[in-house]
Amino acid sequence: MAMALAPGHNFALSVSADAKVVKYDLSKESSSTAPSVVYATKLPGNGALSIRSDSRVCAIGSWNGKVQLYSTKSFKSLGTLTYHKDGCYALAFAQVIRPEDVQGDDDMDPDEIVSRGWWLGSGGKDTRICIWPLKSFERGNMIDC
Repeated sequence: MAMALAPGHNFALSVSADAKVVKYDLSKESSSTAPSVVYATKLPGNGALSIRSDSRVCAIGSWNGKVQLYSTKSFKSLGTLTYHKDGCYALAFAQVIRPEDVQGDDDMDPDEIVSRGWWLGSGGKDTRICIWPLKSFERGNMIDC
C-alpha cells in the first residue's frame, strides 16, 4: 500500500493490494460532489507510488516487480518498466528541470542537465535499484532521454 501527495497539494493518489488507483481531489475550487475517483489498472498488488514534480505523470510499483507509468489527468497508460525480479517497493522521480533554469556547467551540456530531470529511480525486494531515463510525455515534445 502506498499514498502520494501531488507537489501542488491539489490531489493525492493511493494504491493497495487490489488493481485500483484512487485519486483524491484536494483542491479548494473543486465543485465535484465526489471527493475521489477510482481507476482500474491491469496489475493487482501495488506497493509503491510516486508523482513527478510537474504532477503530470505517476509511477506505480507492483509486487511482480514491474513499474507502470500513467498520466495523472486521464490515467492512460504511458508504459511499463521491467527490471526487478521481485516486488518494487520504492520509487522516486527526479526534480523536473526546465531549460530556462539551467545555468552554465563546464562538465555537462544544458541538454544533458535537462534530461536528468526526467529520471525515475526504483528499488525492489531483490535489493536491486534502477535509474530509468524517461521521456517528457508532452504532446509534440517527446524528448527521448
